Amino acid sequence: MTKRKIFEKCIWWLPISHISKFKLSRVVNIIYNTISGNSRRNGNVPIIGCNSNYGHEYWIKKYSKWKHPVYGVIEHGVYFGRNTNMVGDARDYLLKKIITFGDYREETLGMAFPEHSVIKIGPRIAYAETDSKFLKQLEEEAKGEKVLTLFPAHSLENFKCEYDVDYLISQARNVMVKYKLKRLRICLKEQDMVNGTAELFNRMGCTVVTAGEASIDFLPRLRAIIEASDVTMSNSLGTHLGYCIYLHKPHILIKQNRTHTGLGKDFVKEYEICKSREKQFQKEEKMFLNYFSSDNAMYITEEQYELCDYYWGFRHVKKPSEMYKALESLYRS
Repeated sequence: MTKRKIFEKCIWWLPISHISKFKLSRVVNIIYNTISGNSRRNGNVPIIGCNSNYGHEYWIKKYSKWKHPVYGVIEHGVYFGRNTNMVGDARDYLLKKIITFGDYREETLGMAFPEHSVIKIGPRIAYAETDSKFLKQLEEEAKGEKVLTLFPAHSLENFKCEYDVDYLISQARNVMVKYKLKRLRICLKEQDMVNGTAELFNRMGCTVVTAGEASIDFLPRLRAIIEASDVTMSNSLGTHLGYCIYLHKPHILIKQNRTHTGLGKDFVKEYEICKSREKQFQKEEKMFLNYFSSDNAMYITEEQYELCDYYWGFRHVKKPSEMYKALESLYRS
């Protein structure tokens, strides 16, 4: 454990208010960045540590021109299976404020954290700017041909996700033939770029891209990847599906068996959490499989949009002034 982590941990033993502890912890991180030569990161140091992931707090603040830290936990993605696990550290929930997606998550959080304030702001990708340089690069590589972008199930920090790559590519190529798509692009998470998964796709002649690490560049690059697609596809229900629909790109979801391997107690903990909600997740996944089958891939149906609105909260995307007021309400309360 680093000296900074030890000092941050000691802060929570001090006899001061929770909000004072959060503020003091932020000061420690700013000082650490300055000393270590990373002062350029100080503009993106949140009160709640996990809010920096994927640049969520950065883009929400830039969009709304809010100048203070965000005083609430920003959920990273849509958690299916009525998942009520805490994002980041348990202490991040001491402020009793959560920023989520849509009605589905509001209902789930309301059951688990009835004393918390919940604000719905829709898909995070709505607030990020597209990486225009990366988008231009992707479009030039496609040479005007129609593109199918595949988002395979991804690994996480503590475990690797594995599946039959040959089968997945065969299904993708069937879709390409059916809908006259000429190029196949594979979008992998950063972990899968280095754990051997990318090499499996490269051996099959696939073009592999990534939105990168969970930094402020992630959402702009992901927007570019989706916007450079004509049709999108995946073998796992995840946040990416709603992002594609929000950006007006049709999506196909196929069912495929997946296995997870990992080491250490963190993997065991995550695996047990996944198993505990597997039945509910499978029920929801089956519903999405019915709505997003390969029978329709050239346009988004009204039923698909309404389902995604319930989960991702399309109708709750806010104007800059509305976002400012929402963040202000968290700051003042």
